[in-house]
Amino acid sequence: ASFQSIKTEDLVIKLYGNTAVVTGQKFRVAKYKGEVDSLQYRFTHVWISRNGTWQAVASQATRLTTK
Repeated sequence: ASFQSIKTEDLVIKLYGNTAVVTGQKFRVAKYKGEVDSLQYRFTHVWISRNGTWQAVASQATRLTTK
């Protein structure tokens, strides 16, 4: 697949000490086997800071629509 575009909207980052919870919405358009495929989803990512480095510890995405 080749990505035509990827756009992030409604990005919110909340910090809780050394933990960050990131939520938002993604819109992705890709071409696969000659056909264009669109995908829209909401996501939540959880990051923690350890020794000065941010590490992803959890991720979840829910598909909203297909075009």
